[in-house]
Amino acid sequence: MGNNLLSMNTSILATVIIANTPQVILSYVYVLINSVYTCLVTSHEWAQLARHRKTLRVSSPIGQQRSTFSLQLPYRYSLPLVLASTLMSWLTSQGFFLVKINVLDRDRPDGGRTIRPNLAILTCGFSSGAILLAMILGVLILLGALILSFRKYDSDIPMASTSTAVISAACHPLENDPDAALLPVQWGVASKTRG
Repeated sequence: MGNNLLSMNTSILATVIIANTPQVILSYVYVLINSVYTCLVTSHEWAQLARHRKTLRVSSPIGQQRSTFSLQLPYRYSLPLVLASTLMSWLTSQGFFLVKINVLDRDRPDGGRTIRPNLAILTCGFSSGAILLAMILGVLILLGALILSFRKYDSDIPMASTSTAVISAACHPLENDPDAALLPVQWGVASKTRG
């Protein structure tokens, strides 16, 4: 067999499963990385509420509230992540693939060719160049998340990320301001004035 073929001869189903297993793993890794980026970006947006008045980001906006991101992240993060994931998926499909080699018998008296199914080779092929590029791209995506995780949050607001219990504990409007959630808000200590 060639240098870029795995030395195995299995059924077509087993070969398809082996060739596509990296795609399944890549899908799970994408969900995990997207979750990490979402937590990091959400934490940054939460910390900004201690420094600036901002409208709340909700699923169904009312008043001045903002809607959630369509891809769960701001476009400056989600578009590069989706493009990198698409490129990595394509590179992975080029890195591992199904190979079927049919052996032809040219010794027929009429000059025709006959496929010899008992000599056919069914295996997985690989491209080391595509695998290397996919690995480099994966390291760059992880490096981006690592760099983003070192961002400092210079605020006194309790870090919440996506914890609804912490967010709820930090969000209690004054009794005389029931519509505060519809307007730009800022985290801080509010006190009632006696009058």
